[in-house]
Amino acid sequence: MPSFYVGDVVAFSNSTYHLPAPVTLKLPTNSTRGSVRYLLDSLQVLGSGSGLDLGPGIYLVRANYTLQFLVEVVYPQTTSSGWYFSGSLITFPSLIQVNSTVRYSLIGRSTFTVTGPANVTPDYVKQYLVTLSLPNGTLSSWIDQDAVATIPALIQVNSTVRYSLVGPSTFIVTVPAELTPDYVKQYLVTLSLPNGTLSSWIDQDAVATIPALIQVNSTVRYSLIGRSTFTVTGPANVTPDYVKQYLVVIDGNSSWMDQGSTVRLYREVGFPFNVKWVGTYNVSNGRVVNVNGPIVEKAVRVLSLVSLAEVVVPVGGAGGLAYALRRRTRSARTFVGKGELVLVNGVVAVVVEVRREDGRNVYYVDFG
Repeated sequence: MPSFYVGDVVAFSNSTYHLPAPVTLKLPTNSTRGSVRYLLDSLQVLGSGSGLDLGPGIYLVRANYTLQFLVEVVYPQTTSSGWYFSGSLITFPSLIQVNSTVRYSLIGRSTFTVTGPANVTPDYVKQYLVTLSLPNGTLSSWIDQDAVATIPALIQVNSTVRYSLVGPSTFIVTVPAELTPDYVKQYLVTLSLPNGTLSSWIDQDAVATIPALIQVNSTVRYSLIGRSTFTVTGPANVTPDYVKQYLVVIDGNSSWMDQGSTVRLYREVGFPFNVKWVGTYNVSNGRVVNVNGPIVEKAVRVLSLVSLAEVVVPVGGAGGLAYALRRRTRSARTFVGKGELVLVNGVVAVVVEVRREDGRNVYYVDFG
């Protein structure tokens, strides 16, 4: 117990005094020594008499004091001091509002346990109110000073409409701010193509392009029929018209032809040759074939000779020569058609006319 008064005399604790009665004890309710102070908690007087006005006798006076410590808390813009009992818990405010657009936010521990005199500085970060005016409404956030704020790159309105940011998507926050970022409205455009579905987000009022050619492989493709562009004014599902095309190679010359079209295989050759087409169809010269797939055809020039027996007995005929033919063996052909080539005594000739005369075939030939 600190010092006290017995009457008008200063007395000290843990001491014995012989005093004439009556006497008045004056005990301090608190006593401060630097950053420590004592608070009178309770008083016990053991002996005869009652209260603080004691009659003659021997008394034991017991004063109980509680210890307190001075704790100073330093906040960003002010300092708070107070006396706290040992073991007390000091709670720091999570937010300190400076004004409507500036505040401090607590980081780290939010409480402090008093064990003695102390000077405490809680950690706070300064924050600013940042307001973004977006196409779909206003977004306000408290951002730490000197932190990097992010602007939404995409704002999804629904499954087919959105807004896409134009310009920077970040900025450094140094003061309170109200911003209106630039956005472009976009629509989902879906193209149903022969080889699948193609979906793209396209700016409002922009011109969308439809693929003019869709290459399936090296010999098959689709070719667009109709316009190849359109202006996007809203979400769209478009099914463009295409025709299937095949690669047609005729004698090394390539071209793409529509499915279902036709092509005539023809090459003109001089005497004594003919043409045979070899490849996808293997047909004779002048044949018309359908384009139902890739085609590769090559013209092969051949001699069209008929191997017959020797020519016997020339038959006189106006304009050219006529011959009757005799077969060499029973299996040899004895009839030759008009336009075919024959050997006449080892010389190639073309049959220009066939007549039946005197029970036999007479061939009129031209040696060219």
